[in-house]
Amino acid sequence: MYRVKPYDTAHSWLHERLVTDDEVLGRMPLYAEPLTPTEMNQINTWIMNGAPNEDGTVATLPNEEPTIVGYLCLNMNNIQVDTNRVDDIPYNSFILQPNTQYQFAFQINDDSTAQSALTNVKMRFNTVINGFPGGATAINASYISFGNVQFWRVVFNTSAFTPGVTNFFRIYANDGDHTNDTEFPRNELNDAYKYYYSFVVQ
Repeated sequence: MYRVKPYDTAHSWLHERLVTDDEVLGRMPLYAEPLTPTEMNQINTWIMNGAPNEDGTVATLPNEEPTIVGYLCLNMNNIQVDTNRVDDIPYNSFILQPNTQYQFAFQINDDSTAQSALTNVKMRFNTVINGFPGGATAINASYISFGNVQFWRVVFNTSAFTPGVTNFFRIYANDGDHTNDTEFPRNELNDAYKYYYSFVVQ
């Protein structure tokens, strides 16, 4: 995941590239003699000492906000329904039936917090494209785990939404390391993302 992970050669990509026996990947430096044991020891020592920079400052791992991997909208028989898009355009709103119960399933990745340990995971709905988070209806998500499959789930009924009106939705989560909840899609993104995260009841 990292070019260099402080104090950890086994998870540092730099170290892996210098010692790999993978013929497809190739050991660095390519088309040249491998580094000598002394040179490798110097690199290993540097990584195990925290990979300090020239002034001795030890490297720190980044702590990014959670990333929304994507979503599925399913009926209660677990059949995907978000592929039925207005005018068959992939980034347009998808179409749902009135007075019907549906469920959203979505995954969230984070570089420091397990998906199950995320907090404030919810979806918000609004008829205003950039009307988030204020003025939006919120539904808390439930964490679901089936063996190696993990995701968050929100159940809702379209009876709460006005037919013929575009309903935008956003996903929120907090990894415990950031003051504000992560929001996706965000206001500054292209509107195509926001319409992909929307539906209309017809």
